[in-house]
Amino acid sequence: MKKHLLLLVLILSLAGLGTAAKLPLRYEAGGGLAISEGSNSFYLEGSVLIKVYQRFFVRAGLFNLNLASGSNTVSLGTGLGLDLVYFFSGGSFQPYGLGGFTLVSGGGVSTVNLKVGGGLEFSRLLKGKMKPFVEGSFSLFSISSGGSSSSSNQFTIGAGVRF
Repeated sequence: MKKHLLLLVLILSLAGLGTAAKLPLRYEAGGGLAISEGSNSFYLEGSVLIKVYQRFFVRAGLFNLNLASGSNTVSLGTGLGLDLVYFFSGGSFQPYGLGGFTLVSGGGVSTVNLKVGGGLEFSRLLKGKMKPFVEGSFSLFSISSGGSSSSSNQFTIGAGVRF
């Protein structure tokens, strides 16, 4: 529990530093449905987008709450992955593509997640800096433990708001 609180303080501090230093940061929060081969789950998540070059952003997960049948998981700052996001030019609707990678290893178990997808940001739907978005992605999971491995697929559809 102490590690989670320390991580939360660190994230909030970095967010404050990013605002003070005028770093090109955008935040997003949303939720959706993850459809897997074995089961489906609902999720809530938050991320930060860091502008790398013109329309290229790196998206890093900050938190995730996964509400699966039988077990709920909370991730805070770890095991959330990175995505490379490219925003195409558009008017009121701004399409984007993304590709992502997550690697989690520990305790004799390794998990790899490769993700590809896209979405649509509604740039002028709300006044101010809040921008709603919808997004879909396809993921390939691979889990290795004790010399054996398995893989599964997941389709995710979600929505949220960026600010």
